[in-house]
Amino acid sequence: METRLLKTFAPLNTESGLGFYRRLSAANGLSGWRELARLSEVSGARSGLFSRPEHVARMLGVDSAACQMASAREELALGWRGLRRAGFDAVCPHCLKESLHIRLGWDHAYMVACPTHKTLLVDKCGDCGQRLSDQRELIDTCACGKNLLTSETKPATSSQLWVASVIASRGAESGGWLPALEDVHLDLFSLLVRNLCQLFDPALTVTRQNAAAPKTIMEAVEFLKPLEYLLHDWPRGFEAHVRERIAAGPSSSRTLNTKLGKWYWRLKEVGLEDSLNPFLSAVHHVAETEYRGVIALDHVVGNVGRAPSHFMLPEAAARIGVHRATLVKAVHSGEVASTSRPYANRGLAREISITEVDAIAAARKRWIGVEQARELLNVPESVFEYLVQADLITVDHKARLDIRRGAPVELAALEQFQSQLMAWPRREGSDGGNCLQFKELHARRLGDKKAILRLLKAIAAGDVRARVPAKTVGDLEFLEADVATYFSSKSVDAGLTVQALSVATGWKWESIAHWIDEGLLDSVPAVLRGQPCRVVLPEHLIKFSGTYVPLASLAHALNARSSELLERLGNIKIFGGKPLPSGAVRGALIRLSDLAQAALLPGLREKAGAT
Repeated sequence: METRLLKTFAPLNTESGLGFYRRLSAANGLSGWRELARLSEVSGARSGLFSRPEHVARMLGVDSAACQMASAREELALGWRGLRRAGFDAVCPHCLKESLHIRLGWDHAYMVACPTHKTLLVDKCGDCGQRLSDQRELIDTCACGKNLLTSETKPATSSQLWVASVIASRGAESGGWLPALEDVHLDLFSLLVRNLCQLFDPALTVTRQNAAAPKTIMEAVEFLKPLEYLLHDWPRGFEAHVRERIAAGPSSSRTLNTKLGKWYWRLKEVGLEDSLNPFLSAVHHVAETEYRGVIALDHVVGNVGRAPSHFMLPEAAARIGVHRATLVKAVHSGEVASTSRPYANRGLAREISITEVDAIAAARKRWIGVEQARELLNVPESVFEYLVQADLITVDHKARLDIRRGAPVELAALEQFQSQLMAWPRREGSDGGNCLQFKELHARRLGDKKAILRLLKAIAAGDVRARVPAKTVGDLEFLEADVATYFSSKSVDAGLTVQALSVATGWKWESIAHWIDEGLLDSVPAVLRGQPCRVVLPEHLIKFSGTYVPLASLAHALNARSSELLERLGNIKIFGGKPLPSGAVRGALIRLSDLAQAALLPGLREKAGAT
């Protein structure tokens, strides 16, 4: 059974996937993301919320795009190859004060500092000393009740801020810290940091894989310590380290590969990336003067690498705003061009050019969902459906299967339709009279759906024009008289025309028309066989008969002439009589209240005389 949340929103730009669901849970007064998973009827494991984003969106009443974006962020974190913090948080109290959400970068094991506030992250409570579980109810509060916003922080070092800046920007920049990096693949950057720190000691050739994935901030600070020496006074500190490695290498080695060993092999795996090439360039710069072996046998010497013009699939999916599985499907079907390249010793990795990613993202912005379209026009769901049925707006639900669209409504076509309606000249002589707004043109108000479609087409063609300008399409106002002409069949079926009423009652049609002109008898305008006419509805006739009686009808009931009855009525006022050229009056009406008062008056006088 679906459980629609009271408050919904989209992930923030820097927010992690799980952080989005945790913020969503807190906003709705739930105990945590596991309760959201239970309400969504998915697995209570972390992956449960991300494996079926459309199902979760439907069960919680959240926008599907928001859940897909959260899944894309989680997929990006999974691409960090074992370096994602799981089960516990590391947070910056200063950032939480500015915006209470978990940043995606904080989930990375090498992210130990905040590049904005230049302090170390906090992963333990200052009161209870326990690590911050990702299952706590509130983001800014420890399970013991401690307010994390008041946690004490320590200053970070330049190398810690260098690593943090690259991770926080998802590889876009190093935040002004040297060496300057731009547009790096975050997974390759993580490999670089791992190798520089794990193999810092030239004598170390065997390493433990889990040693490169620290669990706590203090463990990560200790792991990253070699960077303080390597990055100091860049590139001098790193070049000094290269000299030490060359000096410590086997004396019998004939190539740079054998001289520097495993450290150099791993450095080449990531150093061919242009943005990370400064490290490889520094090695070759030192080797040219310090190493006497055969450098030319190394095929990467002098290779500047490839231009930073591609994204790995997880990053490309995140930038486009789709789930990785959606992008993979588009790549396999040939919708999106991709290339394959060797990736470390794990086989092949697919990547997509930045130009292609930007083109897809730009194309998707030109398409919007039905809900966004309704908000743009400011019309309810029913009116929007009538616009679609009238072929005034096109909704292509198959567009969701096209990665370059992703939504069913083309924004340009919708804006053109909006401009067309707003550009029509205003209706002349529209002062006075009741009005209907465009957003009120639905069956609940007007009834006849086919007539509504005819009316909408007429409005789009400029045949029915708005009374005054408006800010949105939904606020455009139209005279009820103009609208009513498109619902003539309903009016004629429900009431009587002037001629039909004359036949049914015996009243002269000239008198009935005069009563309508004088406002004594209500009617509605209609079109019958292409000609305008007026229709008296049952409620109009009931109101009229309860107020007036024609003089001719009263005279006929008394078997008297109208002129004779008029003399006998004395001072009773008549209404609605149409003067004739001869001086006579036709169609005179007598108010029933006046007639009743005159009938009771003699009786009242006799009662008064008796007393």
